[in-house]
Formats: sequence, C-alpha cells, structure tokens
Amino acid sequence: MNFQDYEIYIVEIQNLFLHECFKINNTFIMSTMDDYLGKINIYSDTINKWEREMLDELTMKFYSQHKKIYNRFEIYASSYAIFFTNKDHLRFNQKEATSINYKNYLIKLISDQVNKEIDYFRMKDIDYRSLSHLPGLPGIPIYSIQGETPIMEAFVYNHEDDNWYHLMGDIATQYSVGIGSQYEKEDLNNKTSDIEYQVITSNRSDEMYLSLRSAIRRINESFYFNNYSSIFIYLMTTIEALAYKEYRGFKEVRIIIQHIIAKDRQDYDKLADYFKELSKVYRTEVVHNGKDLNDFFNDEEEIQSFLTKLLDIIKEYIIKVYEMNIKSFDDLYIAKNKRNKELHG
Repeated sequence: MNFQDYEIYIVEIQNLFLHECFKINNTFIMSTMDDYLGKINIYSDTINKWEREMLDELTMKFYSQHKKIYNRFEIYASSYAIFFTNKDHLRFNQKEATSINYKNYLIKLISDQVNKEIDYFRMKDIDYRSLSHLPGLPGIPIYSIQGETPIMEAFVYNHEDDNWYHLMGDIATQYSVGIGSQYEKEDLNNKTSDIEYQVITSNRSDEMYLSLRSAIRRINESFYFNNYSSIFIYLMTTIEALAYKEYRGFKEVRIIIQHIIAKDRQDYDKLADYFKELSKVYRTEVVHNGKDLNDFFNDEEEIQSFLTKLLDIIKEYIIKVYEMNIKSFDDLYIAKNKRNKELHG
C-alpha cells in the first residue's frame, strides 16, 4: 500500500466510539485524535507498522491544519474514518472543488464508501431491538444536533501541497440519535476472526458474494427507516433477491432458504411453518393489501422482536452461503438439491 497511490479522505461518524484504531478494508476508523497523537498501543491488530506510521503522519497534518474542527470532534466525542481509495476509482479534482454540485457528489460518494465498511459493526451487533446503539451515517457532523445547521462535510488530502482541504456540501437530512456503540480495547481484539468481519472484508467478486453483500447493505439501510412497515417490506424484497437471479414467487424463495439453513428435518419443518405464516398473514396483508404492521401487534417491543427474528434468519442464510463458498446461483441450486437429499432422504 503506497501512500502516493491513493486518494485520502476523512469523514466524521456519529455515535461510534472506538478505543483503538480499527481497519476495515482500506478504511481506518478512530476516535478523537488526542487519543492517538504521541501515544503508543492505540492500534488494533488489524493495522501493521507501516500503516501506523502513515496514520500518525496524516493525523498530525490534519491536527495542525484544522485544529478548530478537531476540537469539535473532541468536544462531541465523535469518531472519524480515514478512507483510502484508488485514484482511478475516485480522484479529487481541485479545479472543480469550487462547484457545490461537485462537492455534494464527492462527499456523498466518500460517505457511502465508508458507510459500507461500518456495515461490519451493524451486522455484528445491531438489530431492531437495539436501534439506540446505531452508529450515525458518515459525513454528517454530530454537532448538527446541538442546534447548528447540519451540513454534510468531508476532508480530502492533497498530495501536491501536503494539505487537508475542507469540503462542505448540502444540508443533511438524517442523523442518528441514541447512545451509539462503544467498543473498548478488549472488544476489538480478535475481531478479524469474526465471520462477519470476513464477509465484509472479502475480496470476492462473484455473483453470489455480490448478492449477499447487497443484502447486508439493504439490511443496514433499513435500520435508519422510521416506519416498521417500510422495514418489513424492504426485508421481504431483500429475501426475494437472495435465492434467484430473476423474480420468483416467495414460496420458491423460502424453499431455497429452508434447505440452506435447516439443521435437520425438524428444523426444516419449523422454518416452513414460520415462512408460511409470514407470507400468508403478514406479507400478503402489509405488502399487497396496504395494512400497517402495527395492526398485528400490541406494542413496539413485539414488532421489534418480530422484525429481529426475520433479520436473524436472513443473516444466518447470508453467513451459511458464504461459509459454503457458493459462488453462483447455479452452485446454490446444486447445494439446495444436495441438502434436500440430506434432509428428506
């Protein structure tokens, strides 16, 4: 990883507090810079010696050039991500940097890239019963909820003049509330052995992996919805895209899922009963007849548990397909037929 070969950006992340710098792909996530400058043993084992030296240099430059902004980071205890990307993929054009349209486009693109990386924390630790622990969306300053105008922003490092440039874009329309997630040093140890970390950081590019990764992205997007019925509909459309290239009826989709994740015949039958009820009672009424999910439950806690059960099944399927090293939909159908023989004889 050559410093000069990459475009380098910083975006802030609300409600995500790390006690060590943590690497996910080419994104380095850390809390306020005073925790790092001039200290040792503040990097997780995801980061090598060369990367530590590089990050020290970059954060020192940022600190010296943008102390006021750094102080804001510190006051509101937010985290920030230093994001590296190949110049051929995302190149900063200084001549266009005066254009608000260009800045908006760039900030949103950078923020979205970082957002995909922190899918790891959401996939690992968040469900619909713990939404108060959601990290915020990258690029939206946490100080915006303190009464100031929420402006999306990012910072770009210019290799030519050795400066960090501050980019400001549109007024933000969404930000996270709640207590957020905090990871102590012990929480970050051995994270690279997590199956969730392996899924998020995989360099696979086959059609099945891309389908699984898209499903993870959609699940994590749904955490920020403010309507439970919308979440349910989004999850159902996510499921339907996991089993076939083209659209199929829900019955065909759930049969694939049942075969892949069922532990035995009894478990298969339980899943079949669950999916039949899910389809007949909830999917038909909410998706097709326009009913609200609130019509079926007594309180919010019941709805959250209902959605979390569906979420857990989707995540179990994603992890199982990944662990089985299934690379294509054709391979998936072969695996389904093999499991059918194992389950039904």
